Amino acid sequence: MRDLYNRKQKLAHWISKAKTELVEPDRTHVLEFVEYMQEKDKSILWIVRCITALIYIRRQLNKPFVDCKKEDIKSLFVWMDTKNCKASTHEKFRKILKIFYRVVFGKNEFHPDTVNWFSTQVGKEKSRKRFRYCRVS
Repeated sequence: MRDLYNRKQKLAHWISKAKTELVEPDRTHVLEFVEYMQEKDKSILWIVRCITALIYIRRQLNKPFVDCKKEDIKSLFVWMDTKNCKASTHEKFRKILKIFYRVVFGKNEFHPDTVNWFSTQVGKEKSRKRFRYCRVS
């Protein structure tokens, strides 16, 4: 199969970016997660999305993933609300965090307490806030 969009090169680029931008122990954890997803034959685009999201989340948390607590994740979600992130972005970040913590820190058997408390689905209120209709007279 031809790779018209150079997905393998993009994946290699983002893996090298994770190696340079992240410090230990996050670098090891993210690369372990990428390896897991490759073993499970996940889509290259999904793997790239996970890497970019984890790098972005790590910048906002200002502490290693292993040291994060429930309060840190809550503050991340509050920060995302203040930045007016779309509901789809909220859902993707929540999903990525849940999978990442389960695979890396839960040995792929359970969700650690850090991420066990929230759902990956964003409530209807958030999605309705994004789409308000105006009457044109």
